[in-house]
Amino acid sequence: GNSYASYILGLLYENNKKDFNKCVFYYNKSFEQGNSHGLVRIGDCYDNGVNIKKDNKIAFDYYLKASKLNNPVANRNVGIYYFTGIGGSQDFNKAFEYFEIAAKLGNNDAICHLATCYEQGKGVPQNPSKAIEYYTKAADLGVKMAILALGIYFEKGHIVSVDMKKAVEYYQKGADMEMDLPTLRLGICYEEGIGVEHDPLN
Repeated sequence: GNSYASYILGLLYENNKKDFNKCVFYYNKSFEQGNSHGLVRIGDCYDNGVNIKKDNKIAFDYYLKASKLNNPVANRNVGIYYFTGIGGSQDFNKAFEYFEIAAKLGNNDAICHLATCYEQGKGVPQNPSKAIEYYTKAADLGVKMAILALGIYFEKGHIVSVDMKKAVEYYQKGADMEMDLPTLRLGICYEEGIGVEHDPLN
């Protein structure tokens, strides 16, 4: 059998037909053929309550199952579940471990979550400079959460020295990606001439 074909059929039944039972059937079939993406999709359905009653515990079980097949998104999601305590027990050490695995597997969001762990000292000793290093790495890879965080941190002087030019750089980057809050902050910076030449019409 073709795992990708089964996965596509699962997507079809999930998105177009809104038939949860059939989409689960095909996602599970694709998993049996070695494709873990379907398990993540089933987890997402339970996580978001799409086409099925929301159930974080079941979602977590599906993410965990997919994470064992080195699925980067699943590893990140398991990390989030352990970090927040949704759907089971809160465990910052395990959260950090799963974020690390996800980041190594190429999930850029997980790099931002690692930064948060270093910032807050959750699952790892608190290390502000390491946090900024990871936020910067994530922002360079286009992770919106990291771009926003760095803009705010450089503006407010949180775990870094105030640097309005850097704050504006990150707000500009966020604005270029059509993010609401960085666009708003950037407008205020231009209006008040903070970190930029005063230009209320920009």
